[in-house]
Amino acid sequence: MTKENLSRMDSSELDSKMSNEEEAGESYFVVVFTANEQRIRRFLRTLLPNQSDLDDVAQNVAIRLWQRFPNYDIDRPFLPWALGVATNVVSEYRRNVKRQPMLFSPEVVEQMREQFLESELIKRSQVEIDDYLKLCLERLASRSREIVHRRYIDGSSVETIASTMEMTIDAIYKQLARSYQRLADCLRHQISSRKSTES
Repeated sequence: MTKENLSRMDSSELDSKMSNEEEAGESYFVVVFTANEQRIRRFLRTLLPNQSDLDDVAQNVAIRLWQRFPNYDIDRPFLPWALGVATNVVSEYRRNVKRQPMLFSPEVVEQMREQFLESELIKRSQVEIDDYLKLCLERLASRSREIVHRRYIDGSSVETIASTMEMTIDAIYKQLARSYQRLADCLRHQISSRKSTES
């Protein structure tokens, strides 16, 4: 969206566009966070042996990820970025709440993070999550699936998608937001069903 295009919008149109962008971004965050939440908690467990600390920090990490998400580059993997944020939150928690230093040096923590990302458990879990995402994508209506694919797999801009599919930009943002919400709901169901069969 160029400055020239923005200047042609009245305040209500601009407010609507910003609102729809935020709604789509919020819904996308729910999808990627839901897909990675358990892995983030497993990583936190390696740094926080106390369950009550783990619960507090996991909640703080979710909040921090939400706050930082506008700065997240969607072309990069979500999990490494999220674990970097989580490491900082753990450090702050131990320093400010527990008044204790980290159990491990920053170098050791970074090594643990890299090993965690490379572990077979994560690779296997990622395959499962990818399978769930494919399944959930297939359950979207064909037009919704095409819009999500064009935006986050092909990397097309919302403006380009709107032009190609002969839809308004506003309609694309609304469609993305609805699609992400359906994907998040579907992912939660798939992950919950897996846990039920494992227990």
